[in-house]
Amino acid sequence: MNYWERLKHLKLFSLQRRRERYQTIYTRENLGRPSTKHWHSLRLGPNQTRGRTCYIEGPKTNFLRMKTLRANTFSRTGPKLFNSLPLYLRNMSACSVDVFKRHLDNFLQKIQDPTPPALVPDVAPLQ
Repeated sequence: MNYWERLKHLKLFSLQRRRERYQTIYTRENLGRPSTKHWHSLRLGPNQTRGRTCYIEGPKTNFLRMKTLRANTFSRTGPKLFNSLPLYLRNMSACSVDVFKRHLDNFLQKIQDPTPPALVPDVAPLQ
């Protein structure tokens, strides 16, 4: 079996999907907390139309390399992933983390992984 067949057989998400799932859950948990060292620019904005959304202050530099580095950090990608969730998931603030994870997993199962199977080589079966 190749990588994608194994994931399907084990009912697991790909590594990229698991990383995105973790970032989304971690961002949701940090929305209610006072700002910390890494999340000083994260703001929560309730909106009637779009629901709860995270606002991130842009990088204060003119150097393109620094902007790219900051744009790919955990504290930037987590809120972007959180904002891309549907309204009913973003507005789940009163429920426990386990309930949110269950709803998030149900949502993620409906989305196809962005990495096409042709890019992942077949691996010899484990014995």
